[in-house]
Amino acid sequence: MSMQYAFAAQTYDVDGHAPPGGHVPIRAWVPDSVPIRGVIVMSPGAGGDERGAVGDPDWQAAAAKWHFALVGTMLEGGADYNNASSGTGPALDNALNDLAKQSGHAEIADAPL
Repeated sequence: MSMQYAFAAQTYDVDGHAPPGGHVPIRAWVPDSVPIRGVIVMSPGAGGDERGAVGDPDWQAAAAKWHFALVGTMLEGGADYNNASSGTGPALDNALNDLAKQSGHAEIADAPL
């Protein structure tokens, strides 16, 4: 059974792109903890959408306790989808860099995943 928690936090929706074929929309939940020590990335694989998982109160409790951000992904394919150097890998990296800027938590850009 999940317990309900209330945290000071923000939720962000960010679109990560990397030409020619990477596209990774993310939803992130960032607790008001400074600094963020890491990022928990929830990714179901091709065609799945795990963005709603960042709203889970148990994940939020763990993330807040350990000063982690939560990121749920929806991996979308393209011509270079599986290419680690130009597909969804760089697209996720771009999304995390944008999240770092939007959230004011610059440390997210370099945090361990």
